[in-house]
Amino acid sequence: MAAWGVLYYVLQKQLEAKLARRLEFTKHELQLEYQKKSIVFEHQKDSFRNVLVAMHEATEAIAGGDGPEWRPIRQNVVDKFRRVVSEEALFMDADSDHALRLFVSAMWLATESYPGDTDEEDIRRAHSQTEFISERLSDHFRSRVGLAPAHTSPFADIQLLGACTLINRHHFSNYGLPTKGPLAIRPGETASEVVATAKQNSELLRSELERLKEAVTADERRTSLYFAVRTEVEYYLAKLGVSTP
Repeated sequence: MAAWGVLYYVLQKQLEAKLARRLEFTKHELQLEYQKKSIVFEHQKDSFRNVLVAMHEATEAIAGGDGPEWRPIRQNVVDKFRRVVSEEALFMDADSDHALRLFVSAMWLATESYPGDTDEEDIRRAHSQTEFISERLSDHFRSRVGLAPAHTSPFADIQLLGACTLINRHHFSNYGLPTKGPLAIRPGETASEVVATAKQNSELLRSELERLKEAVTADERRTSLYFAVRTEVEYYLAKLGVSTP
């Protein structure tokens, strides 16, 4: 019996030592994981801050100061913003990346090199859209770092704006595009007003997106030429709850 007692004691101590080593190892791994996440979190906050600052500078450049006139911006303003986005791309999720591409597209409306004559309406619209996207992305970034609740998706509004812009941009007269009726963007209409109208006409928006998809896929040559447009249309249809073949 004494031998069994000694054996039991030895085994118990060995088990305790083994568990202690395993616990220490697990504790060390958790500490390393926490440190990694803390570092990533801090870098993420810095990245969000850099993008927000760049967006603010871009909208200010489009606004052009305190004067009453809207003046086009130079291409280097767009290039500077795109460099910042490229540097911070590691910490951008897919929807943020898409929103930033829309922001760049809106900026191009206000550039001197925009196809055709850049008029005051183009620049005013660029300012309205970039400001709108900036505000919604700011909401998203705040929720990502725990400074605001994440109960609403700011991307829904950005996606509606992008979808409306798309069906107003492309010209296919045989398919009734650019869109007519309530979803046609009117001179002086703000981005917020465009989104509000889209919310009131969601079925029509889906229909117009389907029409644009049909227009760019009706001809094989056109399909390859407008591949990016088709991809964008399908993105919006998916976000609006419409399955695409």
